[in-house]
Amino acid sequence: MLALAFFALREIYRRLRHRHGLGLGDVKLAAVAGTWLDWTLIPAAIEIAALSALFAYMASQLVLRRRLQAAAKLPFGLFFAPAIWICWLLGVLVLQG
Repeated sequence: MLALAFFALREIYRRLRHRHGLGLGDVKLAAVAGTWLDWTLIPAAIEIAALSALFAYMASQLVLRRRLQAAAKLPFGLFFAPAIWICWLLGVLVLQG
């Protein structure tokens, strides 16, 4: 179900902005998140991934002394995969035990 939501988000963004925002790898990773995580942890994983991606981008631009670009491309899966793992671990260690 989460993969379908990500795919819909991908298509809506592409139609509105005329470029891809999410790749199909992100959609597949969302399918993994939907399988591994409890529905209560999915929003946390997405938020952790999005905030860590924004923080990493801002930190790299600050270190390199470059301006922030609204259309910069970031590999979301690079941040989403560890966020899924962190939330899975949180669910196993804290919520279930």
